[in-house]
Order: sequence, then C-alpha cells, then structure tokens
Amino acid sequence: MRIWVIEDQERWQEMIRRHLIEEFGEHLVIVQSWSLEEAETELATERTVDLIAIDACLWDKRVVNVLPFLKKIREKYDCPIIAISSIKEFNQTLKKNGCDFSCEKWHLANLAREILGG
Repeated sequence: MRIWVIEDQERWQEMIRRHLIEEFGEHLVIVQSWSLEEAETELATERTVDLIAIDACLWDKRVVNVLPFLKKIREKYDCPIIAISSIKEFNQTLKKNGCDFSCEKWHLANLAREILGG
C-alpha cells in the first residue's frame, strides 16, 4: 500500500509518518513531498497511489496555493484525496476543488484506515 503525503512542515510530516506506520504497519510505503516542486516530480512518475493527503498551503501559510496542482492530481489519480490543512475553511476549499475528504493532520491515519480498511 502506498500513501502520498504533500506537506511542507517537517514536524507534521514526521507526526503523520509515525501515525500512519502505527496504523498500517512497516509494510506501508509513505511518499513524502515537501514542496510543490517535489510533488510535481512525484506526479510525473508512474507509481500507483492508494491515498493522497495534501495540505492547502505550501510555503505561504496565508493562502491556498495548491489548487492548480490538486487539479493535476485529480486528473491522474482516482484514489481518495484528503485535505489536511489546519484551517477548516481551507479544507472546505480543497474539498470543493477535488478532495474527497478532509481532516486535521493528527487524524489522518485514522481516516485513512476508515477509507482503506485493512
């Protein structure tokens, strides 16, 4: 199973990684993108993805700046996409623009389990 996390803050990436491994085990492959540039590179690969989590704001915490990229993700993948912004309104914006679900970052592993089962 492969989960792709797009989040620019190290503390959140590490917490999410720990929670996902606790929830799914060591066999889980977690792909981490720390910037839109890294995410664009990952998108260009032909890897399969079972679930994607994306923050609304990469590097500029005042504005939702991932909408064009979210559209590209949605065009390529039909897997569930979860908005993981800390700002509720930003999650709502992402859900209106292609995300299937939203949650607080610290709830991602639980929601991923609900969605993916296993």
